[in-house]
Amino acid sequence: MKITKTSNHSRESQAPYQKIITSNEVRECINKLNNGRAPGKDNICNEYLKHAPPVIDEQIANIFNKTFESHGHLGINEGLLITIPKPGKPKGPPSNLRPITFLNSVRKVLSTIVLNRIRPRVEKYVSNSQSGFRPNRSTSDVVWAHQWITAKVLNATEVKVNITGIDMSAAFDTINRTKLLEILRDIIDEDELRIIWFLLSETTIDVKINGANDPMPFITNIGTPQGDSLSPVLFIVYLEHALRDIRPVQNDKQEPLLAEVIYADDIDFIGKKDADVNSIEKTLKTHCLKVNID
Repeated sequence: MKITKTSNHSRESQAPYQKIITSNEVRECINKLNNGRAPGKDNICNEYLKHAPPVIDEQIANIFNKTFESHGHLGINEGLLITIPKPGKPKGPPSNLRPITFLNSVRKVLSTIVLNRIRPRVEKYVSNSQSGFRPNRSTSDVVWAHQWITAKVLNATEVKVNITGIDMSAAFDTINRTKLLEILRDIIDEDELRIIWFLLSETTIDVKINGANDPMPFITNIGTPQGDSLSPVLFIVYLEHALRDIRPVQNDKQEPLLAEVIYADDIDFIGKKDADVNSIEKTLKTHCLKVNID
C-alpha cells in the first residue's frame, strides 16, 4: 500500500485526527474475516492476513493513521464486480443477473474497525423494529413478530389488523452519500466520520467480463459500496432517518401510530385502521424519493 495525497477533501473534517487505530484493533478485525472468500483487485486473500506475523498488524495500523492524519489516499476503494445468473431466470436481461463485488481485504479490515467503533451509537439510533444487520437479531425476529400478530388475531374476536408491506428495489444503490454523512455527523465522532468519508470517497468498480484483459474502472458516487460489513449498517441508519421524518404519531403521546416490522429494506406497517395503513405507502414513497431511496 502506498499513501498518496488526494485533492478532493472539501467535505472531510479538517479537525485533528485523535483516536488512532491500534494494532490490536487491526488484529481483532482481521480475525473476523471469513475464510474461502475471493480476493479483490489486490489479490490478497483474507487467509494471508489472518496468518501474518504481528508486525503486519502494526504496519497496517501505522498506514491507516498516517493516511487520516495527512488526508492521504491508499487506493483500497477499488471493487471488482462480477455477475452471476439468478436461479431459474432466462439468460440475457441484465435484471436477471446478480452483481457481486469483491473488495480489497485491507479495506474490509478498515470497515470493520470503524463499524466496531460506531456500533453502540448506531444501536441507540436505530429503532427496535429494525432486525437487519444488528447483533443478536435476524429474520427469526421478523417471523416471530408476524406469527405473534397472527395468533392474536386468530384467538380474539372482532380484531382486525391491516398490514402494508413495502419492499424497496435497489435501495442500497441509490442513497445520497452526502446526505448520509450529514446524518452520521449527529451520531458519531469526527474521527469515525473521517474514516467513513474516506471509505465512501473515490470509489471505483471494475466489471469483470469474459475475454476482456484490462477493463476500465468506472467511478461510483451513490449508494453504499457492496461487499463489506459496514455498508449495510450505514444503510439502516439512512433508512431510519427517512422513517423518523414520516412516521405518523399520536399527537397527545408522540408515539408511533403504526407498528413496524423491518428487516433491512423490507418494511411492514401494521395497524388497526385502514386509512392509517393505506396512507403510509404513499407518504413513504414520496419522502424516500426525496432522499434517494427507491
